[in-house]
Amino acid sequence: MRERTIASHFVRAALRGAERQGHDCTPLLRQLGIQPALLDEPRARVATEQFARLVQLLWESLDDEYLGFGRLRSKRGTFAMMCYAIIHCHSLEKALGRGAMFYSLFPEAPAISIQREGDWARLSVDDSTLWDPDHFLVESLLVIWHRLGSWLIGQRIRLEEATFTYSQPAHAGEYELLFPCTRRFTAGRTSLLFHARYLAMPLLQDERTLKQFLQHSPADLLAR
Repeated sequence: MRERTIASHFVRAALRGAERQGHDCTPLLRQLGIQPALLDEPRARVATEQFARLVQLLWESLDDEYLGFGRLRSKRGTFAMMCYAIIHCHSLEKALGRGAMFYSLFPEAPAISIQREGDWARLSVDDSTLWDPDHFLVESLLVIWHRLGSWLIGQRIRLEEATFTYSQPAHAGEYELLFPCTRRFTAGRTSLLFHARYLAMPLLQDERTLKQFLQHSPADLLAR
């Protein structure tokens, strides 16, 4: 995002799940040095460190990696266990497929799928089980899975296209760095399209590097 800062829209959106459950997030914002009045300013921005810490504190207070947007909680540690389940896969395709299968074991979880389309591969997220009015969680999942895959193979996966089932939002300018590719709204699915050659690439990470990675992820993946 612009100048290594995060638009206030994403802060407001991140809090919606907790507020829906009756949590007063004002003390949390003040703890992070974010003035609540700042969220009423559409052009206001916060530091990436503040945003990453906000997401971490929301996970801790809610014990929910879905931040209150799912029908059921995804308890803290779920993402980490998924990463340990995939870290010894021989290729990115195996890792992404196993990760998607891992989350399919949880009822009411947003479905993640990997499909080949000729020379291309598409990672899709079905958010039909979510209460996600700002599309914050589904967009976060796309970002996290794209950046996780890139980290696993040690190179950035170049995106060809990002599609979204909803209409273009007012803050669409922020997507230039979140999804640096062609973007289509009001599409049939929410997904990322990239070249299938990445799927055959071997994983360059192991449990040692994963342990370090998980100290700050996936919040760090969102805040970059």
